[in-house]
Amino acid sequence: LPDEDPASVEIPEKGSSLSLPCGEQTIATYKSGVLTITGTGEVTYSFWASYQDELKKIVIEDGVTGLAGTLFQGYSQLKEVVIADSVTAIGDFCFAGCGALRKVTWSSNLNDLGESAFAGCEKLESAVIADGVAEIKSRTFYGCKALKSVTFPEGLTVIGESAFAGCKSLA
Repeated sequence: LPDEDPASVEIPEKGSSLSLPCGEQTIATYKSGVLTITGTGEVTYSFWASYQDELKKIVIEDGVTGLAGTLFQGYSQLKEVVIADSVTAIGDFCFAGCGALRKVTWSSNLNDLGESAFAGCEKLESAVIADGVAEIKSRTFYGCKALKSVTFPEGLTVIGESAFAGCKSLA
């Protein structure tokens, strides 16, 4: 792990394979359109912005506990996200604007789903909200036009303002 600021790490050319830290004890490995995050703790910063046009899938492996806000915001080619059960928090705007995102494998232990976390994911078709989530925050799924199915937890007490506004496919 270099002692330098993550923003100053030189990124190899597109098409390359790359592994770099993305938190105190997390490492992200990018190869052929797939970003795999391993380790323990929260993912707090990213180096993969230069890969956003070719990133198709993200796999968050067991041990990772949280995803900071805006990590993947606006990744227009992202189609699938797999979130391990160890993840308990997804930050504000984490996946907002990922217009091609269709499939999310949800953590069953999630208890904090950030504001606008999936806003603008126009092709997302379903959401399974974990039992630990008591509040769906404002604009969490705003503009998810293809969203047809949402499974709500029994302990849900609050649905924030405009949480599902613009979800035209919800019956």
